Amino acid sequence: MTESIRLQHMAEILGKSGKYRVIEQYQKPRCYHLDDNAQKLIGIFLDVETTGLDHIQDKIIELGMVCFEYSEDGRIFRIIDEFSQYQDPGIPISPMITELTGIS
Repeated sequence: MTESIRLQHMAEILGKSGKYRVIEQYQKPRCYHLDDNAQKLIGIFLDVETTGLDHIQDKIIELGMVCFEYSEDGRIFRIIDEFSQYQDPGIPISPMITELTGIS
């Protein structure tokens, strides 16, 4: 019995007991739309977390990017690449920023 089948069997047993709810890990699909006739464009979602709002004084603490292929009507075809990285700002992160971002 493979590991995947064994885990699936365990999840079914737990689910049937009524005492547990088993949630499967999300598996990102390779493609979202398969329309090959649409002109495909490349876009990037960019997310920046900082220690505050002052562009001179505050520091970047996380940078996240998702490069994706999409059509002019906004349909996303696929995720091309993902990037996420933290950076130590060299200063304490305020409790307000930690509460907002989850970064400590």
